[in-house]
Amino acid sequence: MSLEPANAQPDDLAALLEAARALTPARVLAGRVGTSYRTETQLALREDHAEAADAVHAGDDLVRDLGAEFVARWKLVEVKDVCA
Repeated sequence: MSLEPANAQPDDLAALLEAARALTPARVLAGRVGTSYRTETQLALREDHAEAADAVHAGDDLVRDLGAEFVARWKLVEVKDVCA
């Protein structure tokens, strides 16, 4: 897969960087100010981390997350394990 968009010139660095960013959800080439992320990037990182932590701690509920019809159609069951 080429990083170069069809309409970009080989020397169009901004277009190449945007194409690279489009290939991954990772924060590649986000830029820094000194040794820190830019404020906008740092706030986005914190927001995404909080959402991920909430998702982990909320747990799974098949009916809430997938809907009763989907659970019944696919005959899904919930399995729990005791882990330390």
